Amino acid sequence: LFFGLPKQFEEKALPSIREYILGPNPTCDVYAHTYKKGFISSARNGELNETLRTDEVYLLPNATVMRETEDAFLQNHNLTYYHQFFPQSHTAGWEFPTSMDNMLKQWYSIKRVWSLMREPYSQVGLFRLDVHYTNPINISDSAAAVPNWGHSDIYYRNPINTFAAAMPNWGHSSSINDRMFYGRYDNARVWANSRFPLVEKWVKTKEGKIVGLHSESYLHYILKDSDISIEEKPICFHRLRATGEERVDDCNAI
Repeated sequence: LFFGLPKQFEEKALPSIREYILGPNPTCDVYAHTYKKGFISSARNGELNETLRTDEVYLLPNATVMRETEDAFLQNHNLTYYHQFFPQSHTAGWEFPTSMDNMLKQWYSIKRVWSLMREPYSQVGLFRLDVHYTNPINISDSAAAVPNWGHSDIYYRNPINTFAAAMPNWGHSSSINDRMFYGRYDNARVWANSRFPLVEKWVKTKEGKIVGLHSESYLHYILKDSDISIEEKPICFHRLRATGEERVDDCNAI
């Protein structure tokens, strides 16, 4: 499952998806969700009215694609409600309210691409459309996996049940990497669908009251609350910007 806004898609993201995700998983069905959006501005990312070509998502081979306007998202979610939980001190460089709105739009994209699946598969992978992947990812080798860099808090890991879930091992501190996930269907369903429903519960916790809707901390809480053990994986990919920049330092330890 692919989600979010594609950037530098035909030139960089798609070739890496073909080689490192579709190649190692040749029998998987492919689904994608994105928005009908022609331009993007983000001071944090150095993007000022940069052109987006979100229709390039249709280049994904044999994919079921949903491409909709942001109005659908706005009709379903009251942004003002979420703005009160803006993570003031835990998101260096975030802009209010743009950064939070972009996070919420990504949550919605994840939820929407999940809804496209025609059947409950045994294994599911969820991947961003705006990154350059650099190493093979086999979504069948873990029950719940994330990338494994950039954090020190490993209390959510279960050394006995190391094949519960998989995510990258970077991009988080006292939290977990939130940029991709693969694993068993039930575990992936929690990762994909629990963000909006659990906000109210999270912000009433001791940590939630302090950090607000800090994505990595909140996702950490969601998976721990669902008793999902995580396996960290040496997976690296670089975020792409609409300016042509590639964040080649993304996988460095923090």
